[in-house]
This record gives sequence, structure tokens and C-alpha cells, in this order.
Amino acid sequence: MGRLNEVPGLSRAEAKALVKIAANAKMTLIAEAKELAAAWRLGDALAKVNASLSIAPSQAAYRLRATILAQMGDKVRAVEANRELLALNPLDIAGYRQLRALGEELPPVSMEIALEAVNCMGGTSTAYLRAAECLYFFGIFDAVLQVCEMGLAVAEAEKEGERRAKTLYNLLLHKGYALEAMHRHEQALSLYQAMSSGTFEERSVVPIARCLLELGQPEKGEAILRRAYVGGPDPQPFSPLTMDLLQAKGDIREAYALYRKRPISLALAKTFKAEKHPLDLYILSEEYRNKKALILAEGGPADELRMCSVYGELASCFDHLTITCEPRLQSIMERNFPDITFLPTARHRREIVKDMSDRSTLTDARLFQLVSDQVIIAAKDANLVCSLLDTLADLRPDREAFRRTKRAPLKPDPALKKHWKARTKVGGRPSVGLSWRSMLQSVARDRHYLTVNDLAPLADVDADFWLFQPGATQEEIEHLRSFLTLHIPEDLDLVNDMEGQLALAANLDYVISPFATAGELAGAVGTPTFLVSTSISTTWRRNPDGSDIWHAKTQIVWGNPIHDRVSAMQVVADQLKVTPASRGKKRIPTSHPAQEAAI
Repeated sequence: MGRLNEVPGLSRAEAKALVKIAANAKMTLIAEAKELAAAWRLGDALAKVNASLSIAPSQAAYRLRATILAQMGDKVRAVEANRELLALNPLDIAGYRQLRALGEELPPVSMEIALEAVNCMGGTSTAYLRAAECLYFFGIFDAVLQVCEMGLAVAEAEKEGERRAKTLYNLLLHKGYALEAMHRHEQALSLYQAMSSGTFEERSVVPIARCLLELGQPEKGEAILRRAYVGGPDPQPFSPLTMDLLQAKGDIREAYALYRKRPISLALAKTFKAEKHPLDLYILSEEYRNKKALILAEGGPADELRMCSVYGELASCFDHLTITCEPRLQSIMERNFPDITFLPTARHRREIVKDMSDRSTLTDARLFQLVSDQVIIAAKDANLVCSLLDTLADLRPDREAFRRTKRAPLKPDPALKKHWKARTKVGGRPSVGLSWRSMLQSVARDRHYLTVNDLAPLADVDADFWLFQPGATQEEIEHLRSFLTLHIPEDLDLVNDMEGQLALAANLDYVISPFATAGELAGAVGTPTFLVSTSISTTWRRNPDGSDIWHAKTQIVWGNPIHDRVSAMQVVADQLKVTPASRGKKRIPTSHPAQEAAI
């Protein structure tokens, strides 16, 4: 509307009133769009957002428009909406996150670029906060610390009030996030503890508990969370952090029971009119013996390859069992679990935008990741519909339950196994599969992964290494070849051909991987595997003998300190040097001095 005192024919007060009316109308349209999107009425939601944008451009409207278009599978217009969002605010991380999910190359971001944007936004403390958020998203942690200090200095000179206090808190919070990402947990903890008073005390509890977990004090961290929830609607609500703390304490059933409190589990119960609340499920009850069940797998292929170890027990609980599966795993699952019906169902992740035309009958956006139109049809014939995660509290309540039921490794396709045996069994050296990261990358995920530089200690291992990394770049491959004998399975699609990967893994002597698909696949087929842990949150899976709680022939290793990836790889290298090369005699030692000293 321009400057208020320049609106023709209107007084300043009248013009101001019109601006307020327009702003309210715009926000009302955005709120209505969100409600429609939550009900998966995407076309109607998009119309509301477009109406809001016709009143005036806003970051909130562009963000929502980009999300809706992505959910509709309209990648071209989704990219355009995100570009428009970043043109309004080049520090808006929602735009960068969506562009990454859409497979677009991100524009470069540096501290200099971020500070230039801050100046364009008026140099306020809020602008510095947006810069800190953006730099954190791009993993430039040193710059985050510097920008937070600049923002704090600016905030000190600004007018006191609730907005200033909130900005100050969030600047300190992002300073703590950067310290955590740089493994300076003691400093981060001290900062969070200093913030844990006054208006934002409750918000400080989670980062304090997270630091305590990484510092090896899960009991203290979990106790702090429990105290924070006293008096609330749920004394122990679901959160991934609470699960990590409980697992680190050894409270496995209590941790898995939290899955049943998730929004997804509650939405499944509501959508499919469950007879019982998820918390009241007892999957081993006799009441299900003569009934049909539809169990929905979640997550990526790594999760499914790990959790399929419970499928045999699940099948014995029902008269007929159907389980959804990642389409790439369908033939593997059907061959290994012939008593179960598998329904191939594409699962969607926020990190990767794909066509969702198979979600046309969905009525709850919380379920878009795992419920397709075919799932909705299959559910009509089932007495029980629930997530696979909701069964774990009953099937795997304690450490002993993981080994109580003996399960044979997954069987690869015989012809493919023979094919890869001829390819890998040349010469007398061990053949070692090598993976170092997931295809999905972010600040939160990358802390669990390695880089090719971290693999340098393997140069001293006399072995033939096989690329087992999906999406490896040419630069990564060339770097590895500078110090390893690296074989590339040229005719194997390491992203989509799960049958081929299973057969290759079955013929390898060892596999090295972080907690990602390659490691879980190798463990599931029974190949001796080194799973490399770089965070306390995954060490709970290690049994006293060094083996993995899920896969008997998998060894969990870490460095000293635990986030030191190079020393972790030195542990792997040292163990490979003392293992027999003969496939029939291969073994994985169960201890290493650096590993024992790390926690």
C-alpha cells in the first residue's frame, strides 16, 4: 500500500486501518490453507495461499505454497516458489531446505553473504539471528559463533521487551547448537544451564539433556526431562531425545513404548478406527491369533532391513499378516518370509520430494510418509492396522529378547550370489565393502557419518575394497583410489538394486559402514560388519561382547573420543589386520583399547 500518509483520499488513520484489515485477511487465508493442507486437501489449500499472495507477498505464504506444491508433486512450481521466498529473504532456511529436497543445487552461502543480507535487513538482532540459522543449516559453525556474538551486541542496544528477550535467547541457543556441532559439549552445557532461568527456562531443558547424553550422563538427562514434564498433559511425551536417553540407560521397553505416543501412531488409530488406543496394544495377546493384521513399515530401507528380524515372530501372532515394504525390497522380503503378504508401498520423506499421486485418498497429512491409496484399500480387510514401530515394545522389550529368538540371515537370490562370488573371489586377500555416509545429508544426520578423509587409516590394510556407497561422487572415488585398492561394481545400481547389493554383501568378507543402509543390509545377510558409531546415541546397540544388538555378526566400534572419526577408523583398521582372510574362518575381535576408553 505504500507509505500511509501518501494513500490518496485517505487519512493516515484510515489507511492504517485498511492495512490492518488486509494483514488480518492475509493471515486468515494462510491459517485456512494450513488446515486444508493438514486434511490433505492440497488443491483447496493452494487456492487459499494464492489468495493470500494476491493481497501481499509474505515469507509465510511462499513457504506454505512451496510445501503444498511439493506435496502435489509439482516440482517446477515448487522450485519457483522457493526461489521467490529466497528473493524476499536470502536467509530463510525453509527455502534452502525445500530446494535441497527438490534436488536443486543450492546457491552459495558464506559469512560474507550472510552479513550482506543482515545489512539489507536493517542490521537488527533478528537479522543476525536469521543469519545464524542459515549458517548453521550450511554447517559453517565457526561463523555461527561469530554472528551470534554480533547479534548479541546489537540486541544489548535495542529497546527492551518480549521480542528482544526472545531474540537474545535464540541467539544464545544457536551459539549452543554450534558448540554442540563442534563437539564442545561441556561449553554448550554451561551456556544452556546459564540460560535455564526466567521466561525461557522450559526451552533450555531439551538442549541440556542432549548435552548430558553426549557427555555420558543419560540418567541425569532423563531425570531433568521428567521433572520438566511434571504437571503437563503427559508425564513422558514422545521425543527422539527421550528415546535416546532411555536406550542409553538400558530401558528398552520404555523407550519403544514411546513410539505409540507419536502423532503418526495416533493418526493411524484415528484414520483406521482402531478398537484400542496405541498405548493399550499388546501384540502378543491371544485375541489377535485368529485375526488379520496390516502392519506398516516406516523409515528407509536401513530401518526395514534391521527390523525385519521380528517378522517371523509377528507372523505367528496373527491368522494372516500383511506388511508394507519398500518396493525395492519386495522380492527379498517375499523370498525370506513366504508366510507374510507384502504390500509394496513407496515411503516419502520430507528430505526428498517425489511424486505423490498415490496419496489421492489420504485425509490426514500426518500419514503421507507411509500410507498410500493401496494401503487404505488393504486396511478395509484388516482387524488391526498399526505401525511396525508400535510392536517393538512387545517383541523387543529388553536386550535378551533380541537374541532369544534365533533368526537365520536373509537369503540372497542364488543366481545373483553366484554371479558376485565369481566377481569378488579373486586373489587371496579379504574383500571389504566400504560405505561412509547416507545419501540424505543434513547437519543433524551428518554427525553420524564419515568422510573419505576419515578413511585414511585403511591404507595400511591389505585388502580389496569394494565401493558400497550409494551416490558416491567421482571426487570421493578418486580420493579413495589414491590410497586404497578400490573395486567399483560397475553393473550394480547401489541406489535401487537391493537384490544385487544383498548378493554382493553376502560374498564380501567384511563391510565397513556408519549406521546407514549398507551396514544394516550387510548385517541382515550375515556378513561380518563394522558399524562405526560417532555419537553416544547409537552406542546403546553394542552388547558387552562388542556385537550389535540387532545383528549377531556385526561389531559396533568407535574412536576416542567418540566423535573422532579417524581414530574410529584406526580401530577398524587394527581389527582387520588381525582377522583371518579365509572366508570360512573370518571373525571380528570384540575389544580395542581406544574403544573401551572412549566412554
